[in-house]
Amino acid sequence: MNQQISRNDRHKESRDAQVRRKSAPLDFRIFKGEDLDDERIRSLWNFRRRFVKNKPHVEDSVDFARFQSGLRRSKAVVVGADACGTPHVLLVLVVCDDAERRERILNWEYAFFSPEHRGEARIYVIWWWLIARNVLEVRGWSVWCAAWTYPASYFVLRGNMPGLVSLQSPGLSPNARDALLRFGRDITDGAFDTSTGVRNMPTIPLEAIDDRPNRALMKEAHREYITANPRWAEGYTLAVVAPVSAISLGSIALTVARRSLRTLRKAKTKKNHTRKD
Repeated sequence: MNQQISRNDRHKESRDAQVRRKSAPLDFRIFKGEDLDDERIRSLWNFRRRFVKNKPHVEDSVDFARFQSGLRRSKAVVVGADACGTPHVLLVLVVCDDAERRERILNWEYAFFSPEHRGEARIYVIWWWLIARNVLEVRGWSVWCAAWTYPASYFVLRGNMPGLVSLQSPGLSPNARDALLRFGRDITDGAFDTSTGVRNMPTIPLEAIDDRPNRALMKEAHREYITANPRWAEGYTLAVVAPVSAISLGSIALTVARRSLRTLRKAKTKKNHTRKD
């Protein structure tokens, strides 16, 4: 009986700790990749290991060197950390310009969020701001958002970026195909399949996927993704792009508004419960 009580107490403490982490505000900072010190990069690499693991043939030293190189060449590294400096949000943007084509690709190299902070409106605010700033920097150019996706990231982009496509999307426009192939050509290890748009990664995702999503949009996105990349759980990721336009920026802004309103409602509900207690 005492042992059972102890387990219940531990479970309650664990839930209380999750609530405290979720309620504690994060400190968001945006770095240039070249300004990151080795200690911070190591901390972010350890945070990333909560979401992916190396394939058996990949050594940690090789994976870290690859991660470090990716961060160093990035234009923006968004870090959301708690009061102790522990990261809970990592968003990395690498920019690829083609002056001859007057085209910019915004490659969201990494996007990792602790579950308790995944829905934070500030993440979407920063995301919107980075996209808008890059559009203003190259006025008159074509701008594309691009990413290597697993199911969770595909669902987020699918719901917020109108016109999101992969190489397997029906009715793919020539411009979108060129953008996808150009995005894939940045991969020099030969792991990108130019016919399917799928890349063989050196890591395996640790995320789970709901095989029976509730919302109609999620069901459609689930079907699209699994059809295009059925081996995702083995470490294969799908390349996607979406044109940046006033419509897509408006879509993200709407998400920000919805999530901000939801946060305010939760805070009000919590305040009312506290008064009753």
